[in-house]
Amino acid sequence: MRRRASSLLVVVGAISVASSGAAQTAGARSAKPTKQECVAANESAQDLQNAGKLRDAEEQLRTCTNKACPGMVRDDCVERLRQVQAAIPTVVFLLRDPDGIDVGSSAVTEMDGAPLPAVLDGTPIPVDPGDHTFKFTVAGRPPATRRISLRAGERLRRDVQLKAEPSRGSTPPEGAAAGVVEPAQAPESPVATPAPVGPPAPETPGTEGRAGGGARVAGFAALGAGGAGLLLSAIFGAVAIGKKSALLKACPDHQCPQSQQSEIDSFDGNLVAGNVALAVGLVGVGVGSGLLFLWPSASKATTPVASTLTPWLGVGAAGLRGSFR
Repeated sequence: MRRRASSLLVVVGAISVASSGAAQTAGARSAKPTKQECVAANESAQDLQNAGKLRDAEEQLRTCTNKACPGMVRDDCVERLRQVQAAIPTVVFLLRDPDGIDVGSSAVTEMDGAPLPAVLDGTPIPVDPGDHTFKFTVAGRPPATRRISLRAGERLRRDVQLKAEPSRGSTPPEGAAAGVVEPAQAPESPVATPAPVGPPAPETPGTEGRAGGGARVAGFAALGAGGAGLLLSAIFGAVAIGKKSALLKACPDHQCPQSQQSEIDSFDGNLVAGNVALAVGLVGVGVGSGLLFLWPSASKATTPVASTLTPWLGVGAAGLRGSFR
């Protein structure tokens, strides 16, 4: 009897402690904020609002709109709470399966990696402005992910279509269940047809033919360069002769005035260029003739060589511009 009485006292004591704790919690919840708490909530809401954390700012503003807060603080909080609530963007997700059936009530939703307690029943979900990643998971289906960007005051509506369940494979053929596997049929081998007999393929020129062809290419190139050099020498010579005739008229007794100095320099430049071109032409003709003489009939099957040489002429300078194929 004593044991029962002591057990009853313990249970009654536990109930009393729990009741007093619940009363204290309810009293703390209904406790009115102090003046300092109101001012602190107002300042914290301003910082959160400037940082773009509008939902946290809304919670702070609800604190300082309490009737126990000073009138000036409360009025400021009431006005800014209205502005913050209007600026908080919202999004509505309609989650459907491949058949178009709404499955939002059975989905687990995450925002930026954190669980979202909201149920996808068409109710707008308030979020902070910026970029957010939402993940929707329904049992038996691959999860779906959506990344959206929201501006202040924006109201979005998004349809999310889940993919079909992963395939479990087709029904195995007869005999597979008993472990019988039919051997795979080898593809029929095509009947070999004899290749048509044609003329023998031309022989590939050997190293000697390639060397002879390269020598002939160099020979033709040298002849081209020599011919262009002789042509340039003739051009510079003709120009120099014309300059000399003009200078003889303008310089009696080989005494030229200072105004003819540029003509004298031009004459000297053309004379030097003509001599250089003549030397290049003679060397090119000699080298080209020697190469063609040493390899007169190298590799008739080689591709003909095409070369293009173009002389160019400038003030006091000359040269050749060409290409070989």
